[in-house]
Amino acid sequence: MRRLVKLVLVIFLMVFVYNIWDEYFTSNNRILKCVESPDNKYTVCVFVRDFGATTRESYHLSILKKGKGLGNTAGNVYISYGKFEVEWVKPDALKVIRQNGTVFKQVTHFEDIQITYSD
Repeated sequence: MRRLVKLVLVIFLMVFVYNIWDEYFTSNNRILKCVESPDNKYTVCVFVRDFGATTRESYHLSILKKGKGLGNTAGNVYISYGKFEVEWVKPDALKVIRQNGTVFKQVTHFEDIQITYSD
């Protein structure tokens, strides 16, 4: 009985460690493009996240401080099933041009940057 409990605990621990490793060290992000802000303080990245057969790929937008990496995180500004384009209007203004698809996240400000959206 004790051996069975130890075996179950070892298997549980192995599955737990694998899931943590997969979540934090295996990137599911495929960068489509990154563009620096006109004042070179920020970088905006458009990327696709795909978690395999059980989910659809989704399109994400993150604004990062200059020199920061994207990592394995979801978009911090915009997330949708549809593709989109981005353009810096000025150093503190970003425009997102949506094409189609369900929108899951859409923020209008990130730190000192104003974000506008159009179809």
